[in-house]
Amino acid sequence: MITILRFKRKIFNLLNPIRLTKNLIWRYNSQISQKSHVFVVGSPRSGTTLMFAILAAHPSFIGIETETFFFVPRDIFNIKSYHRISEVSQLNSSKISELMSKSKNLVNFYDNLSDSIKPSNSEKRFLEKTPFHIFYLSYLSQKFPNAKFINMIRDGRDCYVSNNKLPKQFHMPPQKFAMLWKDSVRARIRLGEQPNILDVRYEQLTKDPFHTTRKIMNFLGEEFMENQINSDYYSQTKMFQGMNGHERLQKEIKPTSIGQWRKKMTAKEISEFERTARNELKELMYE
Repeated sequence: MITILRFKRKIFNLLNPIRLTKNLIWRYNSQISQKSHVFVVGSPRSGTTLMFAILAAHPSFIGIETETFFFVPRDIFNIKSYHRISEVSQLNSSKISELMSKSKNLVNFYDNLSDSIKPSNSEKRFLEKTPFHIFYLSYLSQKFPNAKFINMIRDGRDCYVSNNKLPKQFHMPPQKFAMLWKDSVRARIRLGEQPNILDVRYEQLTKDPFHTTRKIMNFLGEEFMENQINSDYYSQTKMFQGMNGHERLQKEIKPTSIGQWRKKMTAKEISEFERTARNELKELMYE
């Protein structure tokens, strides 16, 4: 959470008082959405992209093939901050600006964006995946009472090992990554049991993709289709396609990466990670 708070301060310090006030009003005075969106959240490298790909392979959903960071605090009215959306959809900056001008608040803006991305008169549900939205789950669950949230859980040490497979600019020292993982776990625990949030363990998904995905689809109120866990289908996602660290999206779902931290982390890295997040590892029953 320390990282997020610093990010908030950095953004808000850049805004003049009038613009800051407008941002706060747009965010916190937002209406309640009636849309049945689906949000995939979780700690970084916990399997959120795989989860997105499995759901996107179902005909009832249409997803945006990027992490939008839509509800992460920033200057809402800076059109450049929506460049990720423009890069993977038909919505250029002019169209996004037009949608913003027609919107009453942040939630309404999100609904309008999702409707614009979906085919005309489509009944498909909008699917979005941004791990960092875990820190705003309380806000999202209040503003989107008809939405469903899939929270991915994974041993933080395996998350750390997985993160080191990404390009070097995304690497973090073990203590810093452990703090990020710890904060994401705490953000979810604080909410307690919620009927619209389903916690899914990466370990269970990869060990038993059939029954785990069927349970997820039952939670979402949709019919499970076996093609969802067929790599010929879920590998069609364009999210992070060809990027180092995401090669497994092209392969069959298997539990081969579980417990890799025991071989891939040094004794020093393990010590630093566990010193920071020992309580959370224990609470989630990771030895």
